Amino acid sequence: MAAKRRRRARKRFSFKTLGLALLFVPLALIGFAAALCVETGRAISRATMRLSPPLWRATLGRWKAPRGNRFEDYSERRVFKDESQLLPKDALGLAGERLVFDRLRADPGARIVACNVENYYCELDVIYRDLRSREIAFVEVKTRRRESELRPTVEAVDARRRKKIALAARRFVRERGFADLKRRYDIAVVLWSESAPPEIAFYKGAFREEDALSDYRDDDFGKNRFAQTE
Repeated sequence: MAAKRRRRARKRFSFKTLGLALLFVPLALIGFAAALCVETGRAISRATMRLSPPLWRATLGRWKAPRGNRFEDYSERRVFKDESQLLPKDALGLAGERLVFDRLRADPGARIVACNVENYYCELDVIYRDLRSREIAFVEVKTRRRESELRPTVEAVDARRRKKIALAARRFVRERGFADLKRRYDIAVVLWSESAPPEIAFYKGAFREEDALSDYRDDDFGKNRFAQTE
């Protein structure tokens, strides 16, 4: 009797093992095939982006293009808080960025690429493609309640900030497939007083990348706060 029970137990164990194997092996093969397809697709996308950025943007890059008309659809800020949770100064800055976004969005010669792009160097406020000049423009938005005669708002983007923007822009075009486009750096000054409607002043080509990178040493990444601007 004991021998029969042992044989039956072995048979049940063998059937269980066979069933688990038949279930696990196809799942493992499917998972391996899916991972291989994903990695192959990423490799093809990276290779196409390096060899032909225009082709990448027209084909594979279209899947990454943001869709929608809202500022949030293009914003890549990791933590996006509601305006009621922001400090007054931060809420004013966010409102200015939305206003600049809406102005560029309504311009038929501009195509928004992204907003609030964060990387190692700094945050890029608004990025768009100028269809007229065939450039990619990086817009630094500064919002103030009033303009100061001693230090205009446009001068708030000092040499330290300009270098960080230039380095962040270089990294952005390499990662997103825009390395073939000429880069331009704009400054948008938004004057938003409490008693008058907001006004936007665009300074296209406010600074050059070569000048921004030469204002500081190559190894300090703009940390020298006491460098003098021109």
